[in-house]
Amino acid sequence: LPPHSRVLTEFLSRSLTLYKAVQALVPPKPLIRIHVVGASRPECLEAERVFAELGNLLPEVDLHITLVGPDTVAPQRESSAAVGSQDAAHRQSRIQFDYFTGPYHDYASGKKADLVIAFQSGLHLYPQWIPTINRLI
Repeated sequence: LPPHSRVLTEFLSRSLTLYKAVQALVPPKPLIRIHVVGASRPECLEAERVFAELGNLLPEVDLHITLVGPDTVAPQRESSAAVGSQDAAHRQSRIQFDYFTGPYHDYASGKKADLVIAFQSGLHLYPQWIPTINRLI
């Protein structure tokens, strides 16, 4: 693959996967809460860029994305962690990011999500995931 193909895949695959999952699994609503389980440090530091296309694909929806995992770190920002995008009809889509360092089963108590997803989390490799899996099912 040409180098630009790998860059596009890196930045679009997560947004497009979430978009298809939202379309298939979440009833239409004005606010969608998504928990990204097992989020890695690089994924967190680039969250605004990684998930920006999701806002373009769902311009009528406010998105609240929480990245959770033992390697999760909040990026240092001087401004708010909200991202906006405008489409041709001037509808505003907003994405708010939150970050939690620790296992999902510690975070999830009392929290509600419309969609919980794990990208390349290694669920099958690490026994530490068992309490999280039990929490999700």
